[in-house]
Amino acid sequence: MSEGRRRPSAGAVFLVFSLVVAGGAIAAALLLSGGGGASVTTVVREGGGQGSGTGSSSATSTAPGSIEAGRYVQAGSFKFTFDAEKERRRLAADGIDVEVVPSDEAQQLYPGFEVLLGGPLRSGSEEASLLKRLRHNGVPSAFARSLTPAPSQGPLGDETWTGKLEETSSSSPKLDRTHAVTFVTSENGAEATLTFHDIDCTVELESEPSSGPVLQFGRSSGCFSGSWQVRQTGSDLILTHLPPNSDTIVLGELHLR
Repeated sequence: MSEGRRRPSAGAVFLVFSLVVAGGAIAAALLLSGGGGASVTTVVREGGGQGSGTGSSSATSTAPGSIEAGRYVQAGSFKFTFDAEKERRRLAADGIDVEVVPSDEAQQLYPGFEVLLGGPLRSGSEEASLLKRLRHNGVPSAFARSLTPAPSQGPLGDETWTGKLEETSSSSPKLDRTHAVTFVTSENGAEATLTFHDIDCTVELESEPSSGPVLQFGRSSGCFSGSWQVRQTGSDLILTHLPPNSDTIVLGELHLR
C-alpha cells in the first residue's frame, strides 16, 4: 500500500478514511453509516481514462438513464440502494442536492455500486460550493471529477488479462490483501477462468444475462462465489466482486497480455 490506512472505530457514525492501493491505480474512501454499521464505499479509478467533459452547457445527454458527460461531485458509493437513498435523504434535508446513480453508467467508476453524484456542474464556483457544503455536512471525502457515459459492452473474446485485485473488509481489516491474478476468457465469451496465484483458488465463471455497460459472470459455489461485474475499457479489464452477505469488496484493473 502506498499510504497507511486509518480504520474507523466501531462506534463511528460518519468516520472517513482514505485508502490508496498500490501503484495509484485505485483510490477509495470508506464511511461507516449509522443503523447497524452499514458500510459505504467510494471507489474511483485513478488515471483510468478520464472523461473530457467540462460540465459546460454544451454537454449532451445520451440514452435515457445515462449520465451526461461533465464535471460531478462524488459524495459516496454504496453497496446497497437502501443505504444510498438514506444518505441522499439526509443530505437533502440540509439542502444538498445529490442523486443516486448506478456506477455502471460512468466509464470512470468501478461497476456494482450506487453512487451519490451532484452535477453535471456548470461552473467552478458551483463545484466549490457543493464540495464545501458536503464537507461541512459529514462528507469530508467528497471530491470532484469528470465523468463520461459508459458505452454498451459486447462479449469478450479469447483473451488473457493479468494484474492485481484488492480484497478489503471494513469489519476485518487484518484480512485485507492483494492478489496477483490472471483472467482468461473463452473464444465465445461465455466462460472465464480467474486464477489467484497467491492462494489455492481458481474461479470458473459463466456469463450471466446482462446488457448495457457492464458484463456479469457468476460462480455458484467455492471461493469468491457470486456475481462478478466486468467492464472492458480498451485494453484494460475492470473487475468488481461484492459478496451479498459480507462487507468484503474485491476489485481491480487488469491489463491485456
